[in-house]
Amino acid sequence: MQDASEWLGEYVVTEYPEPHCWRLTRSASGTELEEGVFSLQGVIASKELPPVLDASSASKRSAPFLRQQVTLTGLSLPAFEKALDYAGDVFNKFRRYFPDKQIQPWVLPPCSESPGRTITFSNHYFTRRNEAPTLRSIPFPLVVDPRSILANLVDGTMFHSEDNEVSYYERYQEEDKSLKHQYIPPQSFRIGDIVDVQFGFVAYRMRSGMHILKPIMYSISLVDKRYSDVRHCSC
Repeated sequence: MQDASEWLGEYVVTEYPEPHCWRLTRSASGTELEEGVFSLQGVIASKELPPVLDASSASKRSAPFLRQQVTLTGLSLPAFEKALDYAGDVFNKFRRYFPDKQIQPWVLPPCSESPGRTITFSNHYFTRRNEAPTLRSIPFPLVVDPRSILANLVDGTMFHSEDNEVSYYERYQEEDKSLKHQYIPPQSFRIGDIVDVQFGFVAYRMRSGMHILKPIMYSISLVDKRYSDVRHCSC
């Protein structure tokens, strides 16, 4: 595997105006910067994915905190643990960008049901309008919000943007061995599935003035469901 310095040197921490945050970016063409989007395969240890069906858990007060998320474990496999070490190197890059002791520690908890560490990827359903005054509001996909529970929370202070979107796929192999992706609904994922998550590293300023680094989920692809199907088979 590459040493972190071989690829992390290409990236810089860049402040984004809307929504206000800091992202890991690199030069794309000329002086233009593009966000670094990374990929990690692992086993789903826990999840909170759409559709949103329970209105009692969604309110105007809770809207800024509502999110979807998935926690992956690598069963202590060396490649997964090495990838988590790389994530720690990314944190150190962010840590040196902010004033001393102005970012929360990077914590990757152990898995409660298997060896090794875990990492959680998430994405909020809403963006605060005061943090993104010019971003366009987009509707929630029907597979995410079939009962308009989230849509009914949109107002002048909170909205759903492209930055909040997560895509859901299943990977399959064609006869020529090429890999393809097809869209699947988010309820298709199960604990024990092997998945591939695409994500970016994003830091936010909290109300306390401290900063926090989060791996923000942009897509999740089902790679192998055989193990979760066998585990829950009642035959």
